[in-house]
Amino acid sequence: TNVNIVMDFIPGIDLFTFLDQKITLSEKFIKFVVKTLVDILSYIHSYGIVHRDFKLDNIMIHTSENLSTDEVKVKGDRDKKISSKSLLKIDDLTKYKPFYEDPSRVSIKLTDFGISTILEVDEKINDDIGTLRFSAPEVLTKTPYNKNVDIWSLGICAYLMFSGEFPFEDSSNDSTRKMILYENLKFTNEIWKSASENFKDFIKLCLEKDPNKRSSILKISKHSFLV
Repeated sequence: TNVNIVMDFIPGIDLFTFLDQKITLSEKFIKFVVKTLVDILSYIHSYGIVHRDFKLDNIMIHTSENLSTDEVKVKGDRDKKISSKSLLKIDDLTKYKPFYEDPSRVSIKLTDFGISTILEVDEKINDDIGTLRFSAPEVLTKTPYNKNVDIWSLGICAYLMFSGEFPFEDSSNDSTRKMILYENLKFTNEIWKSASENFKDFIKLCLEKDPNKRSSILKISKHSFLV
């Protein structure tokens, strides 16, 4: 018996790779990306699907000017800090300005549902799964959680896209875990001075440590930042 799997071919690059090239993304472009991701989460959450590995590595961005496979050279471990030595090198970034200069020409795709699951309306699970730096506190403590873990990860993605750094990260996994659980969210990098209060408030709502107080995808979708 043969099993054939038909999948979309999505040319382009993931947002983690894109950011690793030290490209500065405007708040306007990030708003477009986040709004698209909110629409995606609204759709999958309406069917009870929790992604559980929602991160920039799994968000593909592509336009009519796509990367060919021979234009990307793998340099090393992609789980390192973005601020460290370049992990992936793209030969000529000027060819890909449409990615961040004209959102109307860009498509955003959420990929890798390998560890996603489907929950009933009031169902919760408590397994520790996903990528540490994007994981919600309740995942790390194995407290029963629901679809709102994806909201936390969305907030991490938004913070990372604007500043190029994680809001909670240290030199080791143990210390990073402690930061996620106990450190307050901060906007100390100089770059945040240029961010709107609306944008920062949106991130704060997503990165509420108490899962019972964290906004649902419905409330997030109506936030003034996305209007």
